[in-house]
Amino acid sequence: CFPHVVNIAVKTGLKELTELPNYQPNIVCDDNGNIIPQSLRDNIQYWKALTCDPVAEAHTLVTACRASGQCRDNFQKAIEDGNAKGGFGDPPQLFHVVGLLKDMETRWSATFLMID
Repeated sequence: CFPHVVNIAVKTGLKELTELPNYQPNIVCDDNGNIIPQSLRDNIQYWKALTCDPVAEAHTLVTACRASGQCRDNFQKAIEDGNAKGGFGDPPQLFHVVGLLKDMETRWSATFLMID
């Protein structure tokens, strides 16, 4: 069915996005012969961010935070404490106290909702 095809396409796209060769600025193609854009080769910080697989890292973090009631309570308390102290980041931003959503293999939008 169409949603299943979309799910497969999204997962393949996420996998391709984070499977980059080791950083070598003089290499213009990856192992599959795909041209690596100059803008990506010039931005080491962005390259490293992609190679750490931020989607997998988010999945691991959400899974760990949802592992027990105590972890969920501590996560909620951390948000409440941060908001009480004026927020997070610069400029400070307040977060809504909500539960973390874990992605589901069968729903293409679940990964987006987990990260968002």
